[in-house]
Amino acid sequence: MKYVLKNVTGLTFSDENSFLDNTDILIENGKIKKIGGIKNGSLKAYDMSGKIVTPGIINAHMHFYSTLGRGLSIPGNPAMNFKEVLEKFWWRLDLELSEEELYYSVIFPILEGIKWGTTTIFDHHVSTKFIGGSLDAIKKIMDDFYLKGTLSYEVTNRNGNDIFQREVRENLAFFKKTKKDENIRGMLGLHANMTLSDDDLRYISENTPNDLPIHCHLAESSIDQDFVRSLNYKNVTERLNKFDLLRKNSLLIHGVATERSEWELIRDKNSYLIHNPSSNLNNAVGIFDLLEAIETGLTVGIGTDGMHNIPLKEYQLAYYLTHIKNKLPSVGWVEVFNTLRNNGKIASNIFERRIGVIEEGADADLAFFDYELPTPINNGNTIGHFLFGMINSRVSDTISNGHFLMKDFNFTFDINQENIIKRSQEIAKKLWKRILK
Repeated sequence: MKYVLKNVTGLTFSDENSFLDNTDILIENGKIKKIGGIKNGSLKAYDMSGKIVTPGIINAHMHFYSTLGRGLSIPGNPAMNFKEVLEKFWWRLDLELSEEELYYSVIFPILEGIKWGTTTIFDHHVSTKFIGGSLDAIKKIMDDFYLKGTLSYEVTNRNGNDIFQREVRENLAFFKKTKKDENIRGMLGLHANMTLSDDDLRYISENTPNDLPIHCHLAESSIDQDFVRSLNYKNVTERLNKFDLLRKNSLLIHGVATERSEWELIRDKNSYLIHNPSSNLNNAVGIFDLLEAIETGLTVGIGTDGMHNIPLKEYQLAYYLTHIKNKLPSVGWVEVFNTLRNNGKIASNIFERRIGVIEEGADADLAFFDYELPTPINNGNTIGHFLFGMINSRVSDTISNGHFLMKDFNFTFDINQENIIKRSQEIAKKLWKRILK
């Protein structure tokens, strides 16, 4: 596959040459082969005039399985704290998810993400009625759309030792199968410290290789910290490290109740903390101190936590929350933008190639926005246009691994969305009936 994108203008997310101005890009074999100075000759060419480009958007923490919970109302007294949110809603949902329901919980956010330029997703999955082979099933769907990402299965001890060990085996088997996969890699999904005993962590540590990074919720609420301190640990991060689970390229999620020493430890272990502002606010767990964490040199990324598959919404909210957290309207401009860019650096480290930037040699993942410029755009004002304009515009074209997934607002693949919608609603009704019985 080889073609030219003509008249490309936009943001590269690169450390150098951060702005393209009416430039041609050669795409070849899923890579950005050349930028500028292209004589396309007989090559297929696409005119991208009047659109603004960014690299394909990366979601650094997602829960596909949460999709079929949208609109579900659980009767009884409302949740009064974070643990009750888990017990009353999420743990009832994931306990009932089956194989057929998994497909519809994945396909919807994938299509949603493509409409908003999302091309790479780090998912954290759970479906207690379908454990073995569940990650393979998700991978197949993602492969059909040329998407990249990591997949992991949530390990917890809340459903008994047999299920716990099956969850560990699912992560391990998938990791081994995908260790050299071009686009999808396995990680070790852990729910959180508070649902894993010391014996559980010891078992996980002894039965998984050191090069298998974890994808784990970390002090999403103070409840997680209270649990580990009741076991006489200093904090959640130190506990994971004691069991040799704070491995290179691990994803630690939320971190609302973490502190400076934990950020430094995550940094020193070459791992990452992923900020999920919408979910934090929805669960009333607090506002992560993003700017202070960044000051330690910690790499912080942006995720959606299953609220949706549109990371740009989280970026915009994260920016506004820095103003609230610091009580200052002039902070976070560059720092929060770099947090979104960090998703590409994290993906690049995991896959050991350049992802999330528009550079020669990088993966050809691109999102084109139908954004009409009310003022000039140049190398010095791209963040302003991105934050206050492009994010509120529709994505017209999404390219992943060189493949057009959406062209001029239309999917390029044969899929019957009406049938998917109809069947998904039917399946959701049956799922909800089981949950509510």
